[in-house]
Amino acid sequence: MITINLELILKVLLGISLAILLILLFVILIRVISIVSKINSLLEKNKEQLENSISQIPNLVKNSEKILENTNANLEKVNILVEDVTDILKASKRNIVNSSTSVSTTLENIKNLSSNVAESSKYIAHNFIGKTSESTNSGGILSTIDTILDCWDIFKTLFKKKK
Repeated sequence: MITINLELILKVLLGISLAILLILLFVILIRVISIVSKINSLLEKNKEQLENSISQIPNLVKNSEKILENTNANLEKVNILVEDVTDILKASKRNIVNSSTSVSTTLENIKNLSSNVAESSKYIAHNFIGKTSESTNSGGILSTIDTILDCWDIFKTLFKKKK
């Protein structure tokens, strides 16, 4: 008959259990180390990216300052252009007022000239009628025509000067 040594079996089972437990702890420890290693490498990459981003901040600030300076310069140019346009509009308004005044003065001059022409025509006609009724010979008629032609030359000269 075989005797079973219970104590020995328990020691062997306990030893096997401890060995399995140690193996499981070792596997878990290796996994934890690999996870920590991955986290560490990710942290290192993030640190590098962060340092790279921080190193680019001065360049970004300089670029932003340049953009701001360009924007300010463009705003100054726009303000100058707006002032120029305003000055041009004011000058145009003055020119329009001056032109209107000139047109009004010209129309007044034309009116006066027309009145003068009408009075001169009336005077010439009156003189012509007076001279033709007084003279009965051809010499008187010719002198009247000569007077009319002289008046015509005077009117032509007046009109040329007004243009």
